[in-house]
Amino acid sequence: MAHPKLTLKNGVITGSGKISMYGDIEDVRSGGDNGVGASGYRHVDNPYAPYCSLPIEYWEEFNLQPFQEVTVEYEGRQVECFLDDKGPGGTPEADERLVDTCPSVHKRLRCTTDSIVEIFIPLGRIVPLKKRC
Repeated sequence: MAHPKLTLKNGVITGSGKISMYGDIEDVRSGGDNGVGASGYRHVDNPYAPYCSLPIEYWEEFNLQPFQEVTVEYEGRQVECFLDDKGPGGTPEADERLVDTCPSVHKRLRCTTDSIVEIFIPLGRIVPLKKRC
């Protein structure tokens, strides 16, 4: 199964699909996550930072950059975060998902794994350093 399709309109990438969570301390301890994103950002050292991950094909298709702003919405609640890593993927379940978020974003959205969310990515908007921790 392929990841959900994203569209680009008026400088904003949008899409809808399933969410999952990564980067919690148990994930790092189990070896499921090494605590460092593709961007080089050490989310293991910043457990409350609002980071997320999108599948590799989205990075390539839209020329996404590390720390690009991403807004995730669930049931009317929106949380701004930044792009930190490449994933989910690699298993049939993960290949159906749109976005992975860190525990703090997941908690603020009040969603569960495989809830349906929407994402919004304004092209070229990079989250400043002071908002990454």
